[in-house]
Amino acid sequence: MVEEEEQEINNKVFFREWLEKLQQESWQLELIISGFALYGIYNCKEYVNDFEYLQSVKELNNIFFDSLDILLTTGWKIFFINLLFHVILRSLWIGAIGLRYVSGEIDYKKLNYSAYFNDYFIRRVGDYDDFIERLEKICSVLFSYTFLLFLFFMSIVFFGIFLTLPLAIFDWMGMDRFKSALYWMIWFFPYCIFGFFVFLDFITLGGFRRIKDRTVSKMYMPIFKFYSFVTLSFLYRPLLYNFIDDKYTKRLFFFSLPYIFLIVWSESIFVKSNTPHIAENSELIQEGNFVNERYYEDLFFHRMGREQGLHSQKGLLYPRLLKYKIDDGFLSFIVKSRSRDLEILEKTENIIPKIEPGWNFSLFNKVDDPKDSRRDSIGEAFDKKIEPLDKQYRLLSDSLKKKKVNEANVGKVELERDKLRSERRKMNLAKTDAIKNFESDKNNLNLMALQRLLNIKIDSIDYNDSLSCHYYFNAATKEKGMICNIDVMPLKRGHHNIMISQIRNYDKKLDSLYTWHYDLPFIKLN
Repeated sequence: MVEEEEQEINNKVFFREWLEKLQQESWQLELIISGFALYGIYNCKEYVNDFEYLQSVKELNNIFFDSLDILLTTGWKIFFINLLFHVILRSLWIGAIGLRYVSGEIDYKKLNYSAYFNDYFIRRVGDYDDFIERLEKICSVLFSYTFLLFLFFMSIVFFGIFLTLPLAIFDWMGMDRFKSALYWMIWFFPYCIFGFFVFLDFITLGGFRRIKDRTVSKMYMPIFKFYSFVTLSFLYRPLLYNFIDDKYTKRLFFFSLPYIFLIVWSESIFVKSNTPHIAENSELIQEGNFVNERYYEDLFFHRMGREQGLHSQKGLLYPRLLKYKIDDGFLSFIVKSRSRDLEILEKTENIIPKIEPGWNFSLFNKVDDPKDSRRDSIGEAFDKKIEPLDKQYRLLSDSLKKKKVNEANVGKVELERDKLRSERRKMNLAKTDAIKNFESDKNNLNLMALQRLLNIKIDSIDYNDSLSCHYYFNAATKEKGMICNIDVMPLKRGHHNIMISQIRNYDKKLDSLYTWHYDLPFIKLN
């Protein structure tokens, strides 16, 4: 037993010595990892942008994808900025050590300054070794501080997810918005109040946990554990406690929240305009005075390259024209459909969806069909005609199988059964065709309803009667919508404007529809 304890003590001593040695040599690992990480983080910016684009294209607008988007975007900034500073400062540290090998300490006497400045620099600058030591501390702390900052921000994001999670659940259950908001308030107030106490405890470095009263500790412990789970702070608590138990690193802790706030809101706080004489893009696009390549596929492809543009189509907006310069007499534009269009169609056109909205069980590519009384009535009408045929067919089949028919009448019964089978097959085919025709008519009605959400004018002249639209699918971006065509052959050669107005939002609370307007210039060549 004694030998085992001595062996354990020896192992701990050896491990501590190994950590001390590794700590002294850790700068090499820091520099290598920072360099590779910085290179990787810089190159993955495109993938972060791709996720934002994919989210907008597929309308992945919920708390989970929004939170992931925020986490990726802000996390990228934290790691890139901090690791860039780390590589620069660590390189400066290496350069300072190299200079020390050549020049040694600072010799203030050789500088030949006045006594006043000489005393000032000795007091403020100090020894050269102190300067190297300060750089070493900053570099060593900055590496771990980067990860701690990201984990802090991750906790903030997860706190927000749990705050809004009930709303997502109520929406998924199809609960009325007013009722879901009422139930959410019951969760909101206690969650935020207790969360505020935990936040105070956090920024005071454990103010409530320092209270010696056992009753207070017992009351606070469940709250602390709950928010520890919600924010995932239990994952990085050893790193945090080791960070705040030192006076030097504790200063950085108090800088963490302002630093995170600055990174998150930097793009909104600091805006530089190089063209203050030009109005905002949104204003110009509504006035028809702005040609943005993101609204024109040909301009976009010309800059991006046809192949790259076809495979990615990053940055294209909706609606958008296929061409800026019309040379074939037809103007074509694309309008992307969105999930919220269903609410508008149900309000304006009484449209029943083709597929059950929301989540569907899609094993073997099967999705749930919504209830449609008109389609069901067609099927029921045919079923009433098919049912007696089925009944008679089964009776004849049973009589033949059980040999209840005289041998002289077997041929006659078989012929009658075959006629019933043929008639039943024709009736089933007619039922299938009737339902198929109904669905086809429904597709056309839905297309016309989507088309009626648009109002098209060219040079202030109504072109809705000339509009011809078809369903559209982009295999590269998986976007669905409409592609619409207008015969512009009668237009004169030169500059024109097409005004595309689309009903895009419906406010249930106010029972109001909102229309977006896009005024896009184009050129007719012939």
